[in-house]
Amino acid sequence: MATLNESNLCSICNGSAEHKQQLSMKFDNDIVSSHNELLDQIQKLDKSNSLSLDLFDQIEQWKITTIKKVEKAAERVHDELIKLIDKQRTTITK
Repeated sequence: MATLNESNLCSICNGSAEHKQQLSMKFDNDIVSSHNELLDQIQKLDKSNSLSLDLFDQIEQWKITTIKKVEKAAERVHDELIKLIDKQRTTITK
């Protein structure tokens, strides 16, 4: 049968109950710390994903704007070429 003194010892290291409580608190603190680190990493990933999505949106908007500019420039050059050809035809037929 265990004596009162023996029951107050840590079952792993034979330390006092106070030592057992300290180990428990350290374990709890380590768990909380690990949880907080994981949460920080998840939040950083979320921010990173959000930033990535923003960058993709900006790239898509830039692409659309650039395509519109190129289309307008091509249309303008097309119209100018038609005018130039018409002018050449007029000159040739005179």
